[in-house]
Amino acid sequence: MCPEWLHPGNSAQAEFWNGPVGHGWVERQEIQDAILGPMDDSLFASASLQPGEAVIDVGCGCGATTIEFARRVGPKGEVLGLDISAPILERARHRAPADLPLRFALADATIYEFAPRAADVVVIPAIG
Repeated sequence: MCPEWLHPGNSAQAEFWNGPVGHGWVERQEIQDAILGPMDDSLFASASLQPGEAVIDVGCGCGATTIEFARRVGPKGEVLGLDISAPILERARHRAPADLPLRFALADATIYEFAPRAADVVVIPAIG
């Protein structure tokens, strides 16, 4: 049975990221951050975030981008990181400084009920 937060068509992805692959990603989080760092730098430059903006980070992983987005939008901004992996989100929550304007949600972005005009910027990972 599929949890209510997950679209049935995405159950294989949720199983994949909540199983050994997700746990392995958490174990290798520092290495993954270093590998993805150059792409993240390009992403931050392209996003051109301004203080006070709201950001949604889809597939936020262990939180590196979400945390940096929160630093960039400052205390008047807001960042929501979504992911379908509970172990990965646990790591993201553990890493996130308490003073940043961010929160994480175990969610499937394809069916998540976003508030109208919930964000100035939405970041979606490239696939393929």
